[in-house]
Amino acid sequence: MSPLPEIAFQLLRNPAVAVGLPIALGVASGYVSAELRAKRTGQAASATCPPHPAFGPIWTAMYGLVGYASHLCVCAFDAAVTPQSTEDASNALVLYYAQLAGSLLWTPLYVGERMHKAAFVDMALLTGTAVTMTAKMHELNFSPISTTWFLAPYCAWLGYMTYLNGRVVWKDEPTGPGTKDDDGNSSETPVADSAQAAVSFPAPVRSAARSLGQVESSCARLPDGTASGPVVVYKQQKQQPHNGNPEDRCQDEEK
Repeated sequence: MSPLPEIAFQLLRNPAVAVGLPIALGVASGYVSAELRAKRTGQAASATCPPHPAFGPIWTAMYGLVGYASHLCVCAFDAAVTPQSTEDASNALVLYYAQLAGSLLWTPLYVGERMHKAAFVDMALLTGTAVTMTAKMHELNFSPISTTWFLAPYCAWLGYMTYLNGRVVWKDEPTGPGTKDDDGNSSETPVADSAQAAVSFPAPVRSAARSLGQVESSCARLPDGTASGPVVVYKQQKQQPHNGNPEDRCQDEEK
């Protein structure tokens, strides 16, 4: 007896629904995350910082691949002739829905609420569940095309996301007066409040910014006191008067 309700099997028997279901749920998760982030930062959802442009298409493709693998798995469930093979297919589908729930939860945690540590735990469990699901579905051997071809890229992507999330967790320390950035230079950036963490720019960008008088600000404030989000503030470098001395003027131009 499968722990899943019959509708969980019915949805996946149609390949179009099986592929579209995780994609649609992923879009809904992204919308909820944008609303949570907008509420946290005080900005409109359309004004919040978007993720890397490649993330949307990659997640969509990954959801489509894992969705079609779930369709092949439910086909194996229907074609099973022994109680053991039926149970194996059912267990694989349980893992599929479990990892789908974890995947949908990650975006609100990481983007919406900026709970990086909780998101990392979720992503680590999600990756382990997806790898186990891949192994379970591979053992079914029902379709001429192995489900592993669809799930291996998904597992690789989750592994990469786990690495990125973990890297943020290890480096997610507030920056305050007297602290040092990645270049070992003292920073005068105010400590970011709990609603908005500082932006992390690559070291070469920070070095170039300092040479131009550019100051990174972790959080700007609107007139009503709410956080407007990460900004970059530019300072004009103050030039010393050269009193008409040609040598001083040349030095100013070189600067």
